[in-house]
Amino acid sequence: MKIGASLWILISLALFFTFVSEAILSIKMLQFRNQLIKSQIMNYEFSSKALREKFKSMLGNSEDIKSEIQSNVLESSILNFDKLTVTSHLNFRESIGLVIVNVVRKLSLKSFMRFLDEQENLTKLQYAFLLERNQRCKTASEKYKELETDLHDIDDLSFVKLHAGYCLAIIGEKSESIKKLESIINSNAGTHFSESAEILLSVLLETERRKNEILANNTDIHQTAKAYFLSGQYFEANRVLNEIPQLTLREKYMKARSMEKIGKTKEAISDYFVLSEQVEDRQIALESNRRLLVLGKIYDAGEKVTKIAEKKAEELNDKVIVSMVNEVAELKLKPIVLEKIKKEEKISASKSISLNENEIVLPQAIEQKVSQLEVVELLPKVVPTRIWAYLSDGRIIKGTSLRFDKTEAIMQTNLYEMSFPFSMLQRVEADDKTKKKKNSISVKLSRNRVLTIDSFEKIEENLMISRKGMIETYLFSELISVTVK
Repeated sequence: MKIGASLWILISLALFFTFVSEAILSIKMLQFRNQLIKSQIMNYEFSSKALREKFKSMLGNSEDIKSEIQSNVLESSILNFDKLTVTSHLNFRESIGLVIVNVVRKLSLKSFMRFLDEQENLTKLQYAFLLERNQRCKTASEKYKELETDLHDIDDLSFVKLHAGYCLAIIGEKSESIKKLESIINSNAGTHFSESAEILLSVLLETERRKNEILANNTDIHQTAKAYFLSGQYFEANRVLNEIPQLTLREKYMKARSMEKIGKTKEAISDYFVLSEQVEDRQIALESNRRLLVLGKIYDAGEKVTKIAEKKAEELNDKVIVSMVNEVAELKLKPIVLEKIKKEEKISASKSISLNENEIVLPQAIEQKVSQLEVVELLPKVVPTRIWAYLSDGRIIKGTSLRFDKTEAIMQTNLYEMSFPFSMLQRVEADDKTKKKKNSISVKLSRNRVLTIDSFEKIEENLMISRKGMIETYLFSELISVTVK
């Protein structure tokens, strides 16, 4: 009996230690997996480069809509990866493993692992960046400030401070922005964060120099406002324009544009709408309506704004801008974070996230205009046969031809070229929505071989071509170009 009892104890201990070992291994594997996913989601170096370009725009006013919306499309892939998500709950084994690991970490004077807190902070970070991308810089800066107290990872914190610095500069709080940028330089020497912060700091100091120069050289309030606007200092431009009792139409446009840039989107939309309806200056009407179109389609101001802008563009015979915005907008990734919040059963107060913060309450005049348009005749969208390139980050890039150059794939559209690493390419096919059927595409391979195919997939280094119901295999390095047949 004693031998039997001892055997059971040994078996029980063996099973217990096996379970404990598996629990610890499962939590370690989960930690590794989450770190891998996080590195894929948070393309911090790319975001730093994109931010530098936005900051440089503060040195001068730019009305290049094409570059603006292309930049927004590229930014839509930052913190917006929908293929993988960090674990939001733990199973029983992982929970036990986490308790054991945290006990050991506590005894070793290390901080606890907090997987669920990381998930919540990632959601906050994605949401703050979405607000920033949609020009809601005041609200975004508040979200970034909340995150600074919650984040401990040096890269996460540096990302937050860098983007908070940008948002604070945009809304006129330059001294606070400078403090954040200086703290990044001091704590991240030799990194892309430090490099970006130094560039952004130099831009801010240059804007201050220009501000003093403008004040010294312009005694007329109208010229001062114009100088601020043309130098990209929208907060100062808006402040001075508010002091002018009677604005010209051009100054009203400058005021609307300045309000848009500093995040007063509702007020800007209201002014753009009034300016687009006036008939004294067609150019002002056209420029204002273009801003409405970009706000509606690119900055998520809503379908109502888009419909009104498209209708007005038809009246103004400004069809090219509509085609360009629609074509580029197709490439923009939808914000995953909004769907993530909607799917959660509970949105705790600690998250401090509200879907309403990303929405714009439209001016009454626009609501009335929409209600009057019983059937909005949108501009006809001619959809020619195009190549559809499916990328690993969820985007579908559409164009008329696709060529390959070293490590890049270059898609030609009707209006511009867009490049991306060909390592991101997953599948290519042709589709004509007007006929609702797939079309053949022509593939040019090395040694002057040209094949008419249905589609192809890139699997590692191989090109799996679907042709006449059969699959043929080639090396991806043999691919030169793709065109619609």
